[in-house]
Amino acid sequence: MRHIGGHEVYGAIHGQEEGDATFECDTPEKMNQMIDRLILDKALFRHLVEQVQKLKDEGMYNGGYEAVKLAVGGRR
Repeated sequence: MRHIGGHEVYGAIHGQEEGDATFECDTPEKMNQMIDRLILDKALFRHLVEQVQKLKDEGMYNGGYEAVKLAVGGRR
């Protein structure tokens, strides 16, 4: 998979650090391995889902909402 802007790589790294993403798949073979692992390894899949839910509850994914609030701050 080719990255267009390059920032996607940092998003993938950050996702791994937070525990809500898989490793970067730079070949079709690695991508197929990861898909197989997600299908077969229920504990891994469950961990990712639970981590996403936890981080959502902590506000980790609210960046877009916060940006809009800042952009329209004080406007009616």
